[in-house]
Amino acid sequence: MVQFTTPTLTNGRFTGKGVLAVQAVGTGANYDVCSPDFGADPTGAKDSTKAIQDAIDKAAANPGGGTVRIPAGQYTVSYPFVQLKGFVQVVGDGDATQIVAVDTTPIAEKTGVFHTGTWSTRVQDPNMLHFGVSNLWIRARKTGRNHQVPISNLCGVLLNTDLGDNPAEPDAVPTLNHIKIWDMETGAAILGRDDQAMDVWNLKIRNTLQAGLVVGKPAGHPEFVAKVPGGPGGADNQFFGLNIGGANQSKTGYAGLEVYTSQCTFSHCRVWYTHRNAPWQTIYALPGTAAEGSDATAGAPDASNRGRQKDGAGFYIKGTKCIFVGCLAQENGGHGYLIHWGQSQFIGCRAESSSYSGTVRAPAKEGDAADFYIANEGTDGTTLVGCLSQKVDNRGAGARWSYYIEGWYKGLDLTACRSIGITPPAGFTAPVRAEKSPQGDNVHIQVDKYEFTTRPGGTLAALDKRIAALEAAKPQA
Repeated sequence: MVQFTTPTLTNGRFTGKGVLAVQAVGTGANYDVCSPDFGADPTGAKDSTKAIQDAIDKAAANPGGGTVRIPAGQYTVSYPFVQLKGFVQVVGDGDATQIVAVDTTPIAEKTGVFHTGTWSTRVQDPNMLHFGVSNLWIRARKTGRNHQVPISNLCGVLLNTDLGDNPAEPDAVPTLNHIKIWDMETGAAILGRDDQAMDVWNLKIRNTLQAGLVVGKPAGHPEFVAKVPGGPGGADNQFFGLNIGGANQSKTGYAGLEVYTSQCTFSHCRVWYTHRNAPWQTIYALPGTAAEGSDATAGAPDASNRGRQKDGAGFYIKGTKCIFVGCLAQENGGHGYLIHWGQSQFIGCRAESSSYSGTVRAPAKEGDAADFYIANEGTDGTTLVGCLSQKVDNRGAGARWSYYIEGWYKGLDLTACRSIGITPPAGFTAPVRAEKSPQGDNVHIQVDKYEFTTRPGGTLAALDKRIAALEAAKPQA
């Protein structure tokens, strides 16, 4: 605790000790992990897991919670890592605060360096509200200029939070801002049914074995199998300036960003350099024996072939009612955007140089993905406005397709979209795959001068021709 001796004023100057006998824990409800009360080691020589956890637990015990500060330094942490608590905010000094995870203690189940619950099991606590972590750098094994071998079974941040039925507030409203995450199996995962109403700013993720960021539980998740209440979780969140690079280093079927939930918004987010080694048949959900070029005439793929379709994709969206504004998919090994379910909006989004040579490994090849791939699962309501697909100079062959639309889609609208520098496959007038297999009702596609529609009245060009013909047929005055 804080201890003073009383100073004495002599000849206009204070004498006596009058100083802190012991460094303060903090002021008010602020707790410094390097205080002697906790003893974290900012040099990284000693494991600081318990010290950081003790500070969080002390803050959580304080009425109203508090802030746990991790000053600039290098802090070694190990399994079971650091559990977040309700009403406690963990705050560092930006990049100068480096949390270095090690696997010297075996990691018994997939978890996070900072976590609520684990990948497989939610934490159930009605007081898990308004917690979070901000302003620090989470790394694997050691600090330095270079990346390290990613740590298996570990996320930088993993949230799996359940407030129970009839909670005091409808959402946990976690905080996750200004975080860097390097060299994990998965960068971050937001899974819990109450991990909602988040505004996530400036999350940067690099070099992951699997996905960079997972929002919502994927199919086959243990809590789905157990039919735990709450659905996919992770809904109703907003992401600003998300930046994911170098995902799917294991090349085992993951995208950079994977979204399995609804009503999330992604503004000015970038996913780039996601790796792939699956062959072209896999990412088009075709049998491995499919002949070269059969993607051009294929109808609706068999669901059994969709398992690794997202391999190397930048954005993989298997959720509904999500909004993407000004997002960029750049030089990913698979499709730039792989859009599986309907009712999502893409406004001013860009994809360039998908299946780039630097991110594909055999049997994958350069130039066989699509910049925008729109699957016919959960169709109706998908809208792309002002989106751009481009082959960038000095970036290889570019995508095979600018916009690939599976057969039997309905309620699809592509308006004022562009394609730059991409040569159409044989038999196509534009690098847009739509009319070669039957489409459903209310489909309208407009890319540059290319138009296709199943709406009554036909395309705008056809309407212009009919109007011109009617004008020509009018009796002359």
